[in-house]
Amino acid sequence: MLSNLIIHNIVVILSIISSVSIGVYVLFKDPRKILNVTFFASTLSVALFYIGHFLGTNADSIESAFRAYSTNSVNIAIIMFNAHMVFSLLGTAGKHYKWLIGNYIVGIALMVFFAIKPELLVAQPEPKMYFDYYYAPGPLYWLMRVYIVVIPVHFFFYLIKGFINSKGIERIRMKYFLYGHIVGYAIGTTAVLPIYGIDFDPAISMLFGFYTLFFAYAIVRYSLLDIRIVARRTVVVIVSITLVSLFLVAFNYSSNLVEELFPTFPTWFIPVLSGLIFISIGYLALSHFREMEKLKYEFINVVTHKFRTPLTYIKWSSDTSSEITDEKELRDRMQKIKESNNKLIELTNTLIEATNAESGSYSYSFEALSPKILWEEIVKEFGQTAKEKNIDISIDLDDSLSIEADKKRIKSVFQFLLDNAIMYTPDGGSIKIKGKTDNRYIILSVTDTGIGISKIDRKRLFTRFFRADNAKHKYTEGTGIGLYISKEIIRHHGGKIWVESPGIGKGSTFYLKLPRA
Repeated sequence: MLSNLIIHNIVVILSIISSVSIGVYVLFKDPRKILNVTFFASTLSVALFYIGHFLGTNADSIESAFRAYSTNSVNIAIIMFNAHMVFSLLGTAGKHYKWLIGNYIVGIALMVFFAIKPELLVAQPEPKMYFDYYYAPGPLYWLMRVYIVVIPVHFFFYLIKGFINSKGIERIRMKYFLYGHIVGYAIGTTAVLPIYGIDFDPAISMLFGFYTLFFAYAIVRYSLLDIRIVARRTVVVIVSITLVSLFLVAFNYSSNLVEELFPTFPTWFIPVLSGLIFISIGYLALSHFREMEKLKYEFINVVTHKFRTPLTYIKWSSDTSSEITDEKELRDRMQKIKESNNKLIELTNTLIEATNAESGSYSYSFEALSPKILWEEIVKEFGQTAKEKNIDISIDLDDSLSIEADKKRIKSVFQFLLDNAIMYTPDGGSIKIKGKTDNRYIILSVTDTGIGISKIDRKRLFTRFFRADNAKHKYTEGTGIGLYISKEIIRHHGGKIWVESPGIGKGSTFYLKLPRA
């Protein structure tokens, strides 16, 4: 019996740590987004439930257990924030704002009511299985259960509907959220079974907090964005700071309170847990600021170096043009100024494109496309450039291949890959474009006989502003943004882009994995 309780306690403690850590991590990824804030609030509510459960199952008296179980109404907060999180994911929080406000009013009202009248939520705890004191339902316990069932049914309907109607990366987002909710509710519901006399080990039920891993992965890996949300950025930041502040204050207060209410409770538990959370927050904050400083430096470096040349030429040409008397020389000078100006526009558009690609501000319009037709059009565009370098370009794609993609975006990726292949392939080289099916995906490849890529550089090739040393020597005017933009575009298609190369001077192959139409 004691061993069962120890295992149960270990599971609960791990669940508390994981819930808070995951929530804080996602919040720090972008505290301006409603989705990240509601996710954090949800995981914080899960952690509070675990703490109340832990105190109740380890209480030394029926009074202490009752006080701990009285916090069970925090389950309402979990559902309340989950609902907002789902509609933020779907981008329809603004459309359903009246329902969300009503949900918050009802949820908060229930929690306040049960805080005032806890005896209506839970009765005197009873011995069950290996617990001295376990939950016993109060007269209105069913009211909380109705809320916990009805609200998820409502947002589940919209989540499933969104999954069915979505494509590309949106479909992947919905998939992870569906998995997370199904796993979370399926496991979490089993904790209720012992309350009604069914001997099901609650230690298994306490694993339900790990369902947040599905959400965290989807939010961070696929950059889930709560676009078209009514709340403004400032409000979100204030809410984020408030939630974190309340959480930290609660930890400081709870240490003394728990010691007073539960004399036998391990005094080291809350300080250790609090310390772990503080360390996690500090580490995440430091990592975030370091990354921002690095990106700021790289951005300034790109702007100063890439913009300086055309700006210098424009200034020099404009200053000396008044001294030119030959009409032909003056026309040539004006043409050079025009080319430098176009270069500045191109660089500016590239930086804007990088921002749009990451933020998802571009609205993707998916349709069935033939990769063979797209590649043939692009090869024709670059035909003259390839001819000047005597580079042979071959296309080996089946007519039946079809991808689900945004034509404008995916074409820009194809163009960039071919432009790069031609640029970094020596005269007389070759480029081969191939494709094959892989279950629900199409894998396209662009193989060149160019300068190749080292194993170390391959790891950083798709990050912002990075350029391999041999690429810098071959072509000095690159920005190191093109592959990053391509990666973001492919990611929004629910696909993948990667590169393989035998090494420096041995060519390279870029792969695109895209959903089949």
